[in-house]
Amino acid sequence: MKLLSALARFCAILAGLLMTAITLVTCASLIGRNTIGVTLQGDYELTAVTAGAAVALFLPWAQLRRGNIIVDFFTAKASDATNARLDRLGALILALCMALLTWRTAVGGLAAWNS
Repeated sequence: MKLLSALARFCAILAGLLMTAITLVTCASLIGRNTIGVTLQGDYELTAVTAGAAVALFLPWAQLRRGNIIVDFFTAKASDATNARLDRLGALILALCMALLTWRTAVGGLAAWNS
């Protein structure tokens, strides 16, 4: 668990650094556009990709800290064991979704690299 915690913390710190960097890029682009009429090419695309990456990097920390949204309306009267099983199922589904996103991002990145 210590290794997973350290990896989740590293991912969250990296996400924070990415968000800081993209904020600085956006500020530089806006200042350049409004003062000297020069903008950074592709700043919108960089912002979109970086924000998506940061969200994905924040997810492990949120999952570890149980910070994700939990809708317990239907399970409020369920036993602790049932809630624990449902939490595990939710974590498994999240892991599968992240694996799918990783796979498709890698395929898309390789296709872009080859073209």
